[in-house]
Amino acid sequence: MCKRPIALWSATFFTGLCLQAQTITFLDQATRAPVPEVTLTCVDKGGAVVSKADGRADIAHLKNCDSIRIDHLSYTPLTMSWAALAAKPEVDLSYRMNLLREVVTSGSRFTEPKRDVPEQIDVLGRRELRKFVTF
Repeated sequence: MCKRPIALWSATFFTGLCLQAQTITFLDQATRAPVPEVTLTCVDKGGAVVSKADGRADIAHLKNCDSIRIDHLSYTPLTMSWAALAAKPEVDLSYRMNLLREVVTSGSRFTEPKRDVPEQIDVLGRRELRKFVTF
């Protein structure tokens, strides 16, 4: 009588181990917060997986890939093998540094029509400038 529940529990446990998905969690390196919508792309075969809102992604579909590209708009892209990715449950992502061009500002007391200016600018009047100036 006691053997039947133990056998049923054991079968359920081992089936659960075999069917367990391989999940990876992507974390921000600075804050350790989960990073949603990280794209994992198989470079060889072209399959892709996207992480969910909690930063977790199931990589079982990418098992036969030699190299997997990990990409997110705000973070530096990585390329890892499936074995290296499966070996650690958490992957730290570091911020991507986007260098932007400088911004040049100038001002004058005289109004100038936009069509006379060779570059694209936004003309701010005296009242609008007072909103930005705080002493």
